[in-house]
Amino acid sequence: MRLFIGIPLSSVMVEQLAAAQERLKQGSEGLRWSPPESWHITLQFLGETSAERCACVIAQLQRINAAPVRIVIEELESFAKTGVVFAAVARTPALLALQQLITAATARCGVIAESRPFTPHITLARARGRAQAGNRAAMQKQMGALAGFSPCTAREFVLYESFPEAAAARYLVRERFPLKSQ
Repeated sequence: MRLFIGIPLSSVMVEQLAAAQERLKQGSEGLRWSPPESWHITLQFLGETSAERCACVIAQLQRINAAPVRIVIEELESFAKTGVVFAAVARTPALLALQQLITAATARCGVIAESRPFTPHITLARARGRAQAGNRAAMQKQMGALAGFSPCTAREFVLYESFPEAAAARYLVRERFPLKSQ
């Protein structure tokens, strides 16, 4: 099974991002838009995982004791090399601490953390092919004008199973882990 750990978004944040996504769609071509029901903040990608390792990961994640985390969208951006359009999430100390607790917990099950820095974000669209060069400049101008997202508080993180499909990946919640006030 293909697994990752993430934070689901509040309904208010989803509504605001959906409205921003609709505005971005105007005049944007060559993008495959992510459906709102798939939006999340990835904390760690586990990849193909055996049933035994999945059970270990769940047991380790259940031991995490962390407080709810404030989620703040800073701006809409794009990764130029990959053509991914995303909402950048603030790298708050609480979010970074949660991500580090998770990678430490999964390491006890043999999961190797990515070497690149943690860049919290919500993927809104992906480029289709290389048709992004001219489109990117227009979108960057639009993205700068979109702002004013309400922060939310994450009260849980989730172990998801990913099912890649032609239109967009589908995610199944395998387990939920509450974040409790301390």
